[in-house]
Amino acid sequence: MASFIKTQILGYVAKDAELRFSAQGLPMLKFSVSVKERRAPKPMYWNVTVFGKAAESVAQYVVKGSLVHVDGQINMRQWEQDQIVRTAYEVTAPYVTLVSSPSSSTGHPGAKEGVSIEDQYAGPDTELPPY
Repeated sequence: MASFIKTQILGYVAKDAELRFSAQGLPMLKFSVSVKERRAPKPMYWNVTVFGKAAESVAQYVVKGSLVHVDGQINMRQWEQDQIVRTAYEVTAPYVTLVSSPSSSTGHPGAKEGVSIEDQYAGPDTELPPY
């Protein structure tokens, strides 16, 4: 049986999401979420990746400053840079919910608070590709 770590993050989108397509045509959306805990001196940033139909749906609504709820799996990525092993933790999220938009005057389709991406997308449509 495979094991994994699941997480839920509630935070603000730090920069506009970037929608790309893999060589096989699979949509991939990448964005980062800032989380500031009450006692922490500075915010923690999480890189989030969404795949498939959910990526296209989320891309329509998520912009910098949006408050989002991310439900996904934590993945660890390691690489060597200047003879130092670096580690990054990222979240692969099949579910993202827009809690509120940065401003209702943006003209963005997700400007209404409480728009749920989950209403448009039931779950993973393909197996997630390895990192």
